[in-house]
Amino acid sequence: MNTLKLFFSRRLCGDLSAAKFAQVACYIVALGVFVLSVFKLTTLQLTETELFFGVLLVLAVFSSMICGGTLVRIEAELTKRNETRSP
Repeated sequence: MNTLKLFFSRRLCGDLSAAKFAQVACYIVALGVFVLSVFKLTTLQLTETELFFGVLLVLAVFSSMICGGTLVRIEAELTKRNETRSP
């Protein structure tokens, strides 16, 4: 049991580099979701109202993923800054 705990508590990389990776991954996935969703919405036969709400929901998902990626990076930088300040 202790060996498993030690194995899973190992660090593969620093927190800041993991946050940068997560930020880039969120941005790429958000862009992919946006493009694929818009292509899918154009292939469907929708009314103007359905298309409006579809695009609105796509933009909501897109913006939330962009905000999530940005917040991950900000949180990692603030945590690193606070760790260096503490005695």
